[in-house]
Amino acid sequence: MAHVLRTSANRFSIVWKLVRLAAATACVMLTGTRDSAGQGLSYIYGIDDNNYVWEVDPTGKTYTQELSTGLTGQSNAFAYDTVRDDMYFLSSAKELYYWNHGSIFAKLSSAADLGLSSKTQPANAAYYANAYWFFNEGTNTLNKASLSYTGNDPTSVASLTSYAISGIPGSISTNNTFGDIAINGNSGVLYAATVSGLFYSVDLAALSGGAGTASVIKAAGSNPSLQIAFSSDYATLYATNYVGGQWYTMDVTSGDYTAIAGLQTQLSGPNGFRDLGGSSIAPVPEPSTWALMAVATGLIAVRRWRGAGRRRVAERG
Repeated sequence: MAHVLRTSANRFSIVWKLVRLAAATACVMLTGTRDSAGQGLSYIYGIDDNNYVWEVDPTGKTYTQELSTGLTGQSNAFAYDTVRDDMYFLSSAKELYYWNHGSIFAKLSSAADLGLSSKTQPANAAYYANAYWFFNEGTNTLNKASLSYTGNDPTSVASLTSYAISGIPGSISTNNTFGDIAINGNSGVLYAATVSGLFYSVDLAALSGGAGTASVIKAAGSNPSLQIAFSSDYATLYATNYVGGQWYTMDVTSGDYTAIAGLQTQLSGPNGFRDLGGSSIAPVPEPSTWALMAVATGLIAVRRWRGAGRRRVAERG
């Protein structure tokens, strides 16, 4: 296993996103979006104890440091907008920050805007339908923070809508502490993995009148506390544990998990990710056939441009 430290200064947002999109599109059209094991080809994003944003390639079993935020304390509740390539997370002060995977890193809202002034920092979040979703820790309250945009850039939290989710078994304060949530962007179904090992789903399309219903998939006490994120095509749910950093795939119908051999992300001592957000289509491999030549020139140029500010750290395992 190997990881790379990459400085964000060389990630000029517009150029890189255009080239990355073109390269990924060509790869999908010509080779599909599945690897030899049938898993979705994806880069998955998350944040660690030191407020570093990382990118994980579960197929290549590599991980790359994308951003050092410079924040203090420990951030959490990471979410990823797969369409705009934007990332969101809460600082230790429960303020919502945004990074456009390029030159813009900014605070979008205060804790008060998210109704979190007197509440515990959430340890779960997901992005869906132009909104940042999260549960208040130890409660059955699911929040939808709808975002305002100017063009493709988020500017603020426009509104906060809360839903009381019924059907969560046992003690809510115990069984709905996270863990993480992930939302299938195709079906609109939210999946929740809690510290107690409870695994359940909520159909967001069925939310009505400030309420919704959880469907239990696996009872508490069976699974470890997991961070979760879907592959770019939503066909595979990936998971990792905070302590030890082991990675898994999860069956959304049973809640069972299977270890990915050779993929362990220990980012701060023995600890892995505090939270995962989501994934994008993996960048294409080095162009080696005529079919990828349409994007090769731009891809190679950007890689050379970025190369001057990148240093590689080999870590084989």
